[in-house]
Amino acid sequence: ITNGITNGITNGITNGITNGITNGITNGITCTKDTLNFSGQGTLDNRMRNYIKKNKCHGFKPFVITIKSKQLSKYINYITDLDEKVKLLNNVQDILFETSKTLYAKFDPHLIYTFQNEINVVFFYNDTGVNMYNGDINKIVTNIVSVVSIEVYKRLSHLNFDLNFHGYFVEFDIDYEVLNYLVWRQMDCKRNTITLLYRCNENNKCNEKNVVEGIAVTDMISDLTNKTGKDVNQEYMHLLTGNIIKKYLFYKIKNKSDENIIVRRSVGMESIYFSDNFKKVLKKYIVNKINKIN
Repeated sequence: ITNGITNGITNGITNGITNGITNGITNGITCTKDTLNFSGQGTLDNRMRNYIKKNKCHGFKPFVITIKSKQLSKYINYITDLDEKVKLLNNVQDILFETSKTLYAKFDPHLIYTFQNEINVVFFYNDTGVNMYNGDINKIVTNIVSVVSIEVYKRLSHLNFDLNFHGYFVEFDIDYEVLNYLVWRQMDCKRNTITLLYRCNENNKCNEKNVVEGIAVTDMISDLTNKTGKDVNQEYMHLLTGNIIKKYLFYKIKNKSDENIIVRRSVGMESIYFSDNFKKVLKKYIVNKINKIN
């Protein structure tokens, strides 16, 4: 009787543990907050494939690839003369615009937004979903960053400093959030540009590390206006808004006959605030892939 009880308990415990482990592996486990909860989703193979799928973008969600360069930012900060700073910022904008033309040719995004050391490449889904590189996020980011690095470096190679870019992927569950993301980046653009220009003022309120302290953006604008005698918001608007780069469809009717319509596509640049007329901007610049101009 004793042996029977002992064996029964031992076998019960052993089988219970074995079955518990087996069921845990087979039926799934609850993972930490940094992973996914695959409870009840079947085999280990299926769960691991779901992990891999997390490296793919959703076919029907908008996303942005944001690319930045710390070295370019440091170079921009290095210049302290106001006129030279404005000249440099204009030059960088032109370089990023030319770079964006190449990005349009290779990746065909819906919109590109650039300022200073940053490029935001915006993709919006269509009826068939996004399938560039089969939605592989790593490939999308790596290839876009590679193109940006090559295009910018060949235009700044004469400066003789290392220039590295890094990129990251941002996907949005709600369509309009992609525009809110650009509004947020544009707020940084305006604040950073005003700060860059304000530091060129010899009477600025910067500490020993050249960090602006104890002054609002509106006060910095007032100081710059007094120093330059110009309306900063108007004079430097293109720097405060950044580059809004879009593909346009130009068409001209030579005669009344449809056969004589001349159509041309080209990448153009605008200076607008994304937050102005939010709904209209969302449709025109994000949802529409090409804007028409007569």
